[in-house]
Amino acid sequence: MSWAVDERLVEDKLSQLSLVEKIGQLCQETAECADMDALRERIRGGKVGSLILASTPFAGSEAQVCLTVAELNELQRVAVEESRRGVPLLFGRDIIHGHRTVFPVPLGQACAWNLELIEACSAMAALEASRAGVHWTFSPMLDIARDPRWGRVVEGYGEDPFYVGECGAAVIRGYQNVATGSMKSQGKLIACAKHFIGYGAAEGGRDYNTTEITEHSLYNIYVPPFERALAEGCMTVMSAFNEINGESASGSRRLLSGILKERLRFQGFVVSDWASVWEMIEHGLAADESDAARIAMHAGVDMEMVTTTYLDCLEALHAAGQLPMERIDDAVRRVLRIKLAYGLFESPLTSVSVASDLVQTQTEARRLARQAVQESVVLLKNEKEILPLGRKEQSLLLVGPLLHERDALLGTWAMDGNPEDVCSYSDAARAEWSSDQLLMSDERASMDQMLAYAQAQDVNRLDAVIVFVGEPATRSGENHCITEIELPDGQVELVEGLAKLECPLIVVVTSGRPLVLERVIDCASALVFNFHGGVESGTGLLDVLVGRVDATGRLPVSFPKTTGQIPIYYNRKRVGRPWAGAYLNMDAEPQFTFGAGLSYTDFELEGATLDKINYQAGEDIQLNVSITNTGQRSGVAQLQIYAEDLVSSSSRPKRFLVGFLRSHLDVGQCEAVDYTIPSERLSFVNRSQDRVIEPGEFRLYLGFDASCEMMVPFNISR
Repeated sequence: MSWAVDERLVEDKLSQLSLVEKIGQLCQETAECADMDALRERIRGGKVGSLILASTPFAGSEAQVCLTVAELNELQRVAVEESRRGVPLLFGRDIIHGHRTVFPVPLGQACAWNLELIEACSAMAALEASRAGVHWTFSPMLDIARDPRWGRVVEGYGEDPFYVGECGAAVIRGYQNVATGSMKSQGKLIACAKHFIGYGAAEGGRDYNTTEITEHSLYNIYVPPFERALAEGCMTVMSAFNEINGESASGSRRLLSGILKERLRFQGFVVSDWASVWEMIEHGLAADESDAARIAMHAGVDMEMVTTTYLDCLEALHAAGQLPMERIDDAVRRVLRIKLAYGLFESPLTSVSVASDLVQTQTEARRLARQAVQESVVLLKNEKEILPLGRKEQSLLLVGPLLHERDALLGTWAMDGNPEDVCSYSDAARAEWSSDQLLMSDERASMDQMLAYAQAQDVNRLDAVIVFVGEPATRSGENHCITEIELPDGQVELVEGLAKLECPLIVVVTSGRPLVLERVIDCASALVFNFHGGVESGTGLLDVLVGRVDATGRLPVSFPKTTGQIPIYYNRKRVGRPWAGAYLNMDAEPQFTFGAGLSYTDFELEGATLDKINYQAGEDIQLNVSITNTGQRSGVAQLQIYAEDLVSSSSRPKRFLVGFLRSHLDVGQCEAVDYTIPSERLSFVNRSQDRVIEPGEFRLYLGFDASCEMMVPFNISR
């Protein structure tokens, strides 16, 4: 844990509170209240511990006006100066991939395979949001999502537990880490790991739905990212909406107290997701609000978001002997601990002058946003090396429904972003090429009109056609699930029509989820994939298209050939008949596997060795390998390292990620890389729920995606 407080201060604050005031610390209301006078009165009475700066449960896809710094300061002043004990309020808002400066969506940032970059983007988001009066963000989302029909796949970091955990840890460092002083004074945010647990396994990819997860998968797939987040010092955790294995994730003592607080030794507090305590009634797991409050409190939910079962029922439950003071005090301690650690008692108000200085960060923020897009763009096909478009004299035709879009490029959960800040693809193209080199379809053209416009051109004078297709921001995100993960209606037909022009066709796909692209691939000379990229979407993409930077993005999630292959993921387990098990009409392999992506240059690996062949359990593995740039351009090698446990007491994936690194190499440059694989990355939780490294034969696989073949064997003995 990277934060700590003097527990004597916690006990001192706790001892001053009445039962009503203690319960108030466990209640989060929405700040978008119809009766602000009544809200101020509840704050004055010590009945509010936190405010969420959102007005609906679907804040990621609906317009959300945040209170100004002055308005937030006034509510805080009431809490500090007019309530009996002056405990400050905690202001929370969904800062998911940026504040005013919107970075690529989390799934896009994961494409960079650059933890330092993810950390820097999160630190900038924290700086901007904290200057606007926000203390607490509901991020990172650490759900493992293997079904891209689920709209919230966009909010996470992919399908691999180790990689998701490392990305989440980078986000937490960016939000929380300070060298000196309080987090609040240093422009930081309190992080919240969500959703504990299993939300990403929603049945059928339908949001909020039932999940069935075995104990083996729970401990080895879904818990590890949260374990990594807590090791990085994540201060809060959000309980999930879903029912899991017959119980509510927000009402399970086994999950929230047993695993999270006892096994993982979590010292912060658990906040419910929006109304998830009350929703236990809808699940049929609680009879009424009092029953829901009792179940959630005993389970380990320390703060209730938005609904008021705690405010309305906890005092009576305690009086009836159904809720001991020890449990109430434990929850309040956890909330006070975070408020103290953040620095709210020392500095409850936000400086209005600091908020107005936000513009001074914009140049650096946009530079960072541009880099994030550059590194998250994934090149998936490049026939005859049509990319990069490096010749200034080229003549190009640009069309497509996303060519002029701004809103769409912000992506979901961009509540504080402004479409006017977005550099569209057409903006970037105009800045790159002169007007006599560019032909562009009209901003208001339908897809039929775009195709007709393209067909009317003299293709003999064109070097390439670039078509920009994909999803709008509102097609992914919370409560935005779809049955077929294909391009919206008409877009594939547009691509197929353009392919008939017999001119090199570059297809740029922008989306919030993996998509089925088989028909598009057949048409494209080059295929570029870009998850919603935020304010610098256009500039960052053009930097890749023209070769100012190498194409370095790699997929953090598998792309199926058809929706019917879902769930599909690289780290699946072995089967008894590996030669069988495909579909009658299709094989079982993905269109693009985890880690896939092309570069503008070529890399070769050779000489992979370990410092020895036989290791004791608990010893780290020391790997050495040489990477050479054998192509014609400088570039970034994205080395991925996987392991295989040949025989184990519980079934394990055929291979699983244990390491990755980036290496920038000039043409002809060879670099000898030493990489340490910590022994715990080879471990798993067995049927006795013990984390173990079992003796036996192992293999390492090295390469540039999950299908890599370079293999190095080693053994682990007792």
